[in-house]
Amino acid sequence: MSKIKLGLVTLFIVTIAFISCSKDSDSATSIDENSIAGRLKFLNANDRISTSLAGKKAEGDIIIVQWDEWGRASKNCGGWGLCNAEWFPIEEAPIDPPIIEVPELEGKSSKQYSVPQNGGSTILEFDAKTNKHYIDILLAESVPSDIPGSAITFKIDKDFSLNLKSGKNLVFHSGNYTYDKSLGDFGGYRIYLD
Repeated sequence: MSKIKLGLVTLFIVTIAFISCSKDSDSATSIDENSIAGRLKFLNANDRISTSLAGKKAEGDIIIVQWDEWGRASKNCGGWGLCNAEWFPIEEAPIDPPIIEVPELEGKSSKQYSVPQNGGSTILEFDAKTNKHYIDILLAESVPSDIPGSAITFKIDKDFSLNLKSGKNLVFHSGNYTYDKSLGDFGGYRIYLD
């Protein structure tokens, strides 16, 4: 009888140890949604203007789309996603530090502008094939290897408007936006607006 008890106790200890190790490995791979934006590095509008627009013909104003924080509407603008954004044409940007030098665009003179560094920013672009405006949120470096692919899906929980100076309103649509590794050098997200 004591061999059976000893066997059961051993089996119990092994089972407890196995369950404990499984929980430790699960918690190591789970990522807090609120920390994802802080762990990823993004190209901002300053970077996009100085690299991708250099030497291209300027067609109208360059419109910057910016947001003060990453977050989802369902999480009080916390978590990983976008719950609001605003625009400004680069010619009307206030001159506050940091100041960047925008390269001379064909037909426009070289000027200094400031783009806010809080949250994120990018350039509003137009896709002639789909006849839609879009923004690209591009990564500046690779996704850390300990962040699982399912955790980097970008979410917009609720439609919201981007009201342009022209009076035209563009809408960010709710949805899950998957990471596209073909965008930019390190991948990113393309979000179409109507």
